[in-house]
Amino acid sequence: MRADTEKLFKELNKYMEANENSGKDACTLTEEFMNMIKGTDLDVFSKRGELDVYDYIDMAHAAKTKKEQIENLNKALELEPDNIDAKIMLIYAENKDSMTHMKLLKELADAEEDKMIKSGFMEENKGIFYGVIETRPFMRLLAKLRIQYISLSMLGAARKLSEHMIELCENDNLGCRYVLMAIYAYMCDEKAALKLWKKYHNAEDAQLLLSLSMLYYRMNDLEKAKDYLKSVQKVNKDTKKFIDILEKEQLDEYIYNLGYAYRMGEIEELFTYASDNIFIINDVGYEYGKWGKEVLKRQRKKKE
Repeated sequence: MRADTEKLFKELNKYMEANENSGKDACTLTEEFMNMIKGTDLDVFSKRGELDVYDYIDMAHAAKTKKEQIENLNKALELEPDNIDAKIMLIYAENKDSMTHMKLLKELADAEEDKMIKSGFMEENKGIFYGVIETRPFMRLLAKLRIQYISLSMLGAARKLSEHMIELCENDNLGCRYVLMAIYAYMCDEKAALKLWKKYHNAEDAQLLLSLSMLYYRMNDLEKAKDYLKSVQKVNKDTKKFIDILEKEQLDEYIYNLGYAYRMGEIEELFTYASDNIFIINDVGYEYGKWGKEVLKRQRKKKE
């Protein structure tokens, strides 16, 4: 997370603590705080004192050498020894091997969760994680760990972790449901997939719909696969283009140039899906693309 965003959260926490006896609820205090700082340069928070932990993390992001990056991360941890974001970055900075990344992230996640369980914090806030500001670094840690599981083809572990993340944060602010649905599709677990669909049902969610289409394609229930693919096309105008790219096996060059943000209903949404769930794309991509191209072609002819 960028320093200015984290500082904003910290200042908000300070404001809420200072006004905890005001009789106002959290939403009212948050609105008051946001109105108070409206138009304010967030750098003002840095000017109140020396560099803080997230200044050093930002400096680590901008570092031109590995040595400089590690030095800044160590300075961050001197200020805040338990800072999870700095620890995550240090794991990647000091180690090159994916298996090592996974093991160290898992150790860190287990240690952090154990602390929350023993303190009672886990039970008290289960279901609303990420909504509670203090839990955000931990949820980012779990998201990093899931990425490592997937990169190592440990889909069973990625599934279990994603289900745990949704238990912790039912609003699913980090979008765990998209990867989890793709894992269910890969494993042909129709029951789990439909349960997740029911929980987060959204007729305009192209990523969930695409996973369901692939699930039924893998199960040779081509009518259901076709219906879900048509539903994807209804909510994403670039579905045909995406399917053509799958069929031509040209996806890699598009994913390589993919940015961090995308608009719902455009092809970048589908490229993001493919990038995050490359395991199922590699498994069914070409054949699914070939089949899907014919489905959408026949649909177009009917309209004509």
